[in-house]
Amino acid sequence: FVVPKRGTLHEERAPRNFPAPPVPWSTRLRRWAWNLLALAAVVAVLLIGAYQVQLQRQLALTQEQLTLIKGATRVLLLQRDSTTGAMRGTLFLGEQRALFTAGPLVNLPATQRYQLWYTTATGDMYTGGIITVGADQSAQQLIPLAVPATTIVGAGLSVEPVGGSVAPTLPMVLEASWVGGQ
Repeated sequence: FVVPKRGTLHEERAPRNFPAPPVPWSTRLRRWAWNLLALAAVVAVLLIGAYQVQLQRQLALTQEQLTLIKGATRVLLLQRDSTTGAMRGTLFLGEQRALFTAGPLVNLPATQRYQLWYTTATGDMYTGGIITVGADQSAQQLIPLAVPATTIVGAGLSVEPVGGSVAPTLPMVLEASWVGGQ
């Protein structure tokens, strides 16, 4: 015969569940403030990271442009035929690529674009592609060359339809001719 321990004869009672005391507004406000602060910190870190990536790309492009300028085999200065305009351009010719810079370029209607052309000593004309104009009305663009830079004797900038053209529309808005002895 086993004698039960004292207090074990009755049923065990489940613990009472009391509702949680209400959280004061000041505590709730502090929690929201910390959550918003944490969210703002995460957003700031992401934005800074994206900006850093953009700056790294811009730096790499600038270094590439400076390398091309430093090693340019020829430089063509493009000018307007008219003395009334201030538009100027420069075409730095490297071995396989060129850097075209120009400004200030006149804003064109939405149906037109600037297109760069270059000419060889044999009279063949090649497109340098559609030129993208920035918000500051300037252009800086790397261009692959279809022929060796030493064969290029002239360049021009024309106004073409949006998709470009297979031959330039005359007159050129900027023109240059090579007068060097290379």
